[in-house]
Parts: sequence; C-alpha cells; structure tokens
Amino acid sequence: VAEEIRRDILHENLKAGERLPTENELTKQLGVGRLTIREALKILQGQGWIKFKFSGGAYIMDNTKISQKTSAYLQKEETLELLEEEISQLTQEGRNVTDEIKERFARLKKEGTPGEIEEFYNTLEGLDKRIDYPYEEPSEIDEIKKEAPQKEIAFPKILDKDALYERMYGAWLGRCIGCLLGKPVEGWPKEKIENYLKAMNSYPLQDYFPYAPDKISNNDYTLHPSAKETTKGNINYMAHDDDLDYTILNLKLIKENGLKFTTEDVG
Repeated sequence: VAEEIRRDILHENLKAGERLPTENELTKQLGVGRLTIREALKILQGQGWIKFKFSGGAYIMDNTKISQKTSAYLQKEETLELLEEEISQLTQEGRNVTDEIKERFARLKKEGTPGEIEEFYNTLEGLDKRIDYPYEEPSEIDEIKKEAPQKEIAFPKILDKDALYERMYGAWLGRCIGCLLGKPVEGWPKEKIENYLKAMNSYPLQDYFPYAPDKISNNDYTLHPSAKETTKGNINYMAHDDDLDYTILNLKLIKENGLKFTTEDVG
C-alpha cells in the first residue's frame, strides 16, 4: 500500500504540498483497512514522502529533497518489477526462458547495476520460441488469416422482432445483474468474500450482497464506495459501471461508423 501511494507521488498524481486523501478515502480507493493505511503512512513518513501537520492530515513532501540514492533505488525497484512481469509474460508466450535466465534475473535483483539490468532486458527481446511450444500465435494479419479455419462464417438465422428483443433484453439485463452482484466486493479475493459472508450469516450467497457495516468490527472489510446502492434491499437503479460503458460505447461506435469501423474510429 505504501508503494502504491509512493508511486502516485513519484509520478506526480499527488503533488508536493497537497494534502493526502483522508484515511477513509484511502481505504475506499485502495480496498484495504484503516490499520493497513496507518502502517503505510508511517512507512512513507519515515522515508520522507509525507509529513503530518499539527492542524491535521498528511501532506506530500517535495520529493526533490529525497536523496538521489533513494530515488535511484526506487526506480531500480520499479524496473525490476516490470522485468519480472515481462519474464512471466514471455514464458506464457512460449519463449525459451531458461533456468539460466531466471538465475541471472535473481542475481540482478540482489546486486544488478542499471546498465546490467538494461542489457538483460535487451537479451529478453531476442528470445526464441521453445521447440516444444504447441501453439501458433502469429502477430501479422496475413499470418493470422493463414492459421484461421478456412470456412465460411455461418450467420444465425434472422430473428423476428419479438425474439430479437427478448435476447437483447436478456443479455443486457444479465450484464447489469452480474455487475451489481460483484460490485460491493470488487477486488476482494475469494477467501475475504467468504469470510465476510460468513460474518453476515449469508454464506453461501443466495441473493445480492448484504450491507450492514455496523455488524462488522474488522476494518479490513471495506466495501466498494458503491456498496450502499448495489446491495440487497438498497437497489433502486443500475449503478454506473465501466463494463456497461463498454457496451454502450461499442453500440455508439457501430451506429456512427457502421460495421466496417476502423481503429481510428475507436480512437
């Protein structure tokens, strides 16, 4: 959590002199409890990223005052984190990520210089596919077409107006229900959801999520900000959700540009 806040400061989403969001706001934004937020703020204060004022609240310090050594260390940590993701992705793509490469990365994490890390990244770019990789996944459109099944696309029969309405309405309603159901616990792992429901005597879940924060003494159970409008007994309309936005935007895209829309139209 401290790392997440620090990144916002480092990338100037939070600027020097500004007041940090309150504990309540941070718990909602980051999906963790107050105790976790307080521990994170102590760490950031110790590192010189924030300062607590007598008048109340934590304020962002001028990060130019942070030593070059600390700044270089943090940049290195971010680079190594990205490299770890890159290695994982390359492995999934079937690239020949050998044990030797993994061992070299482990050494770089402990004592690698910026130059050595950059050289290592350049090595990753040239990795070949494993001989035993069973999939063909080309990137160029002509190669993709060659791998695609060579058969005509069979479009479904044209439905009458009422049947089409029922299908579209059912699909849209189903999407809304799915969004409403999961929204209060967005980002929670399975175990946390299960424990919350057991504490509310609602496990296994048979309806929408219950909302009774007064029954929960543990601050780790911080519901999504939309919880009051997306929980059982509180639903009066469909709450805003990005997964609905995508559908509406796609419909608008087709209505304005037709089925032969381009990436430029999307942009």
